[in-house]
Amino acid sequence: MDVKKKGKVYYVRFRQGDGVELAASTRTPLKRVAVGIAGAIDRAVRTRDYASLDPEAREVAMRLFKDKLDDFLPGLRKVDNHERGMSLWEAMQYCLTYPEITAKGEEYRDRLKGCFCHLVLKLGKDRNIQAIGIRDLEQYKSDRLKEDAAPGTVNKELTALSKLFSVLVKNDFLDRNIVREVPKLSEKDNLRQVYVAYSDFAKVLTHLPDWYAPMVLTAYYTGMRQGEIRNLTRSQLDLDRRVIRLGPKDTKERSHKRVPIHDDLVPVLEHALSSEAEGTDNVFLRDGKPIPRTQMRRYWESAVRNSGLPSSFHFHDIRHVWKGNARRSGIDPEIREDIMGHWWAGKNVNTRYGFISNDELVQAIDRFTVDNGDTEIWVPERKKKTRQGQAAGKKWGQFGDTTHSDPGHEDHNLL
Repeated sequence: MDVKKKGKVYYVRFRQGDGVELAASTRTPLKRVAVGIAGAIDRAVRTRDYASLDPEAREVAMRLFKDKLDDFLPGLRKVDNHERGMSLWEAMQYCLTYPEITAKGEEYRDRLKGCFCHLVLKLGKDRNIQAIGIRDLEQYKSDRLKEDAAPGTVNKELTALSKLFSVLVKNDFLDRNIVREVPKLSEKDNLRQVYVAYSDFAKVLTHLPDWYAPMVLTAYYTGMRQGEIRNLTRSQLDLDRRVIRLGPKDTKERSHKRVPIHDDLVPVLEHALSSEAEGTDNVFLRDGKPIPRTQMRRYWESAVRNSGLPSSFHFHDIRHVWKGNARRSGIDPEIREDIMGHWWAGKNVNTRYGFISNDELVQAIDRFTVDNGDTEIWVPERKKKTRQGQAAGKKWGQFGDTTHSDPGHEDHNLL
């Protein structure tokens, strides 16, 4: 164990038995203070005695060893939580760096971060994690609904909190996951019903940048999610057999999925494959680089607005449109659900036909047609802060429009 200055502060360095070096900032510009912290941590590791660790050294030790803390200072985390109490903010940081969470990828962590931001605003950044009770969570649901958050959004935020509590229970921070005891809000009143005719969909395409339109066409002909398309790699494409293969880490369901490629989509994907970039296997690129999720929404909203469609038409609604076209094209219900990745939730294995071959998937997508009706968009209307109150919902025809805005949120830098 030694110290080394980087910039204006000193870092504690620890070399493991395998030669891998761990380092953490002491956040002090004073060498004697840094040396004292390093010495205290070194003694604690050798003796398994935490008495020599003052609060400052203990905090550095927890950052130094992170998920390996139990290997070098077993029991310290539980002692620390008992003596000092873990704040909600600290719990969130711990959850986001937990191996089970990091293994699911950046997109999953980003979704958790987004949910955590709302939880922090309502429950308090410095709130002791053990002081959060069921009554607090019921109040949280009520407060978020008053802010016009959709029930589905609130449920996702509570699911994120449940995942955090689950991680803490596994690591002896908490005795039980109380979030599981809080009933979810009903989402039946907030179901969206969306169908967009191809003629209207084509208008959106004309207002999208050249790098964006191929992804939207892929969504229209496959029913895939935006993240699945944006992260699609060349190794997942089999144009000869006209099948896209996704693994558990690539799908929301965390299961394998095969998506057949429509004939009309083949030239779109071939053109995308003609542009290669060094250092990436992604199919869809912008300026030779993978496309971040943050670059998607603004361009989509602008294209929808300029096409004359209601602003309530979201990218994810293309998935609804695909399902409607598949049903109206006569595609077998089980094959349809299989392509979407729903796997017939709620059905037991005996109700399924068995393994669906690639040929069956391709034959099914060859029946897929796009001219199957007029544009109809129905979404529940958000509460409006007016004396007149609110309507139950609105329906737009082919050339309808409406105002639709998402509640603002404060961005917190969790990590």
